This record gives sequence, structure tokens and C-alpha cells, in this order.
Amino acid sequence: MNTDNKKMNSGEISAIRSILMGQQMENYEEQFKELNDRILQLKTELQETAQELNNARELLAEQLNEKIKTESKNINETIDEKVSELQNQIGQTSVSDQHKIGEMLKEIGERLIH
Repeated sequence: MNTDNKKMNSGEISAIRSILMGQQMENYEEQFKELNDRILQLKTELQETAQELNNARELLAEQLNEKIKTESKNINETIDEKVSELQNQIGQTSVSDQHKIGEMLKEIGERLIH
């Protein structure tokens, strides 16, 4: 009987251990599944955020390029206007100088004649 009690006690202990460990294993598996699901969710969110940031970066780059083009065009137009103004001033100065030289030559000619 002593052997039978040991077998029964061992069997009962084994069954109790299986019941207890089985529940723990289910808990661990559930926790692992929850963690895995959370990791997948975070991975998806990270990919979405990365895509949004990439789209925003591309948009900002396009806007910056457009601004640079506009500013460059404005600067070139301003330079062209200033060059044209300077050319006009040079032309006017030349005409004015030619007129002054003509007047001076006329005066010299009159002095020489008189």
C-alpha cells in the first residue's frame, strides 16, 4: 500500500503541477501574443509615421525649390533692371558730355576767331 500511496501521491502531484503549469503557460502565451500584437502595431505606426515624415520632407523640399526659383527670378529681374538703368545713365552721360565738349569747342573756336 505504501507504494500505491506513493504512486497516487506522485500522480496527484503531477496532475496538480500540470494544471498549475498549464495555466501559467497559457498566461505566458497570452502575454507573448499581446506583446507580439503590440510590437506589430508599433511597427505599423512607425512605418506610417516614417512615411508621413518622408512626404512632409518631400513637400518642404518642393516648396523650398519653388521659393529659390522665385527668389532667383526676382534677383535676376532686379539685376537686369539695374543694368538697364546704368546703361541709360551711361548713355545720358555720354550725350551730356558730348554736348559739353561741343559747347567747349564752340567757345574755343569763338575765342580763336575774336
